[in-house]
Amino acid sequence: MPHFFKSIRIRNLLSFGPDSPELVLKPINIVIGPNGSGKSNFLAALWLLSEPGDIFDPVIPGGIEWKWNHEQQSRAFIEIETEGKKYPCEYHVGKNYRGVLGSSDSAGKHIQSFSDLFFFRDWQYGPTAPVRSGPQPIDLSSERLRTDGRNLAHVVKRIRENEQSNAKFMEFLTELYEDISDVTVEEAHAYYFLYVLENEQKRRVERISDGTLRYLALLAILCDPEPPKLICLEEPELGLHPDLIHVIAKAIRYASERTQIIATTHSVSLVDDFTDMPESIVVCEKIDGSTELRRLDLEEMAPFLAKRHRLGELWTSGLIGGNRW
Repeated sequence: MPHFFKSIRIRNLLSFGPDSPELVLKPINIVIGPNGSGKSNFLAALWLLSEPGDIFDPVIPGGIEWKWNHEQQSRAFIEIETEGKKYPCEYHVGKNYRGVLGSSDSAGKHIQSFSDLFFFRDWQYGPTAPVRSGPQPIDLSSERLRTDGRNLAHVVKRIRENEQSNAKFMEFLTELYEDISDVTVEEAHAYYFLYVLENEQKRRVERISDGTLRYLALLAILCDPEPPKLICLEEPELGLHPDLIHVIAKAIRYASERTQIIATTHSVSLVDDFTDMPESIVVCEKIDGSTELRRLDLEEMAPFLAKRHRLGELWTSGLIGGNRW
């Protein structure tokens, strides 16, 4: 089973303080915690790894205070372990810029491979979203789903051409709702047209619901036969009926056979679906104002699970942390 990152430690960056502990990473990492605990900051730090830059590049428009407590003298570090070695990266971060200040030669070489990380965050699915703008030009890349979804037809077509991935894609797709039976990609005049087959009627992707479109995008990411080394999902449950959450959990498990998954969530149902894998749950909390990430321990959970408690139940009851109180 692929396992790209072995561990990560973030210090003096965003909500991570100077003493934030190391987190050992697994093939599946489901991050839970209250609003404001630092889950999104964890993904932001990983994004920083994927976009290191050799110079001080602009970050998110408008500027972000990346430095812990805005301390100008402190050093921001992300230390990652992969292939049995740890690589420290020091960052110079300011209000409107950031860049790699220093790293070992070996870390510098590995930083290039961190560009093969994928992030499913802040995507648009409303009526003006690019993915709804009409037919998609054939010359767009099908290697990775673009953040605006504009090449969704290309990625779906590539998945449908792979026998094993197509079988899983169709298995998950037909669980969306009873009337849906297929997704097709048709070519005409140097464009791809993406259709959903519903009650034997073709519907253009521009006309389907936001939730259905988001679900298709998630399947395109998680059923990719040649996925990136790491997939980061922010609240994959958004816009989906609660009954579909268990399908997303199955798709995450399937994807973890080929890549590594980090997903943040507020969904009790999604956490429940990993009751048989408690070590896949990471609790995110603020301790003395600093974000800390802690993985559930299988031995500690065993007595509760022996009584047939579900992980979601243990979470909402406050027994595993990650709560507002």
